[in-house]
Amino acid sequence: MSIANNIDGSSGSTNQLFDLLTVVSNPAVYQTKLKALEDATAEHKKYVELVGPASDILTLKEKSQKDAQEAANVLDSAKQQATGLISDAKVQASDIVAVAKTEASKLKADAQQVVIMANAIKDKAELTASQAVQAQAKADANLASAAEKSKLLDKAIADANAAKEDAEVLKAEIVAKQKAFIESL
Repeated sequence: MSIANNIDGSSGSTNQLFDLLTVVSNPAVYQTKLKALEDATAEHKKYVELVGPASDILTLKEKSQKDAQEAANVLDSAKQQATGLISDAKVQASDIVAVAKTEASKLKADAQQVVIMANAIKDKAELTASQAVQAQAKADANLASAAEKSKLLDKAIADANAAKEDAEVLKAEIVAKQKAFIESL
């Protein structure tokens, strides 16, 4: 039923007052018309009640679209920042790697120098140890020779002492013989 209809439900009637009197004078028709009007009013209330939530839904839809656009803008901004940060991080990482490689090369060169020096020291130590072994062997040989010479010298001294004693005995015999010869003359 539309709003353009008369109270009795007819449309386009020219004499609305007459129609109203007809409806009011007949209680059954009046009651039916009143019931139809109440039903129509209740039906219209449903639509009016739906308009409120529908407008809320439209407001929420507009807000969600706006929020979605803001989120998309924030996401785009975050992506741009992330791209910038990644680019900066790659540059910094490249610089760090370059510095690390340079330092590693320097440390490797220094380590090689240390190894060369250590090998030279080791070679010198081995030569010195070899010379020390030779010197010890020579010293041991000289000590053995000296011990042998000392024994020979001790024997020569003993022989000389024995010869001296023999000479003393012989001298005493000669002196005694001369003394006896002189006394015999």
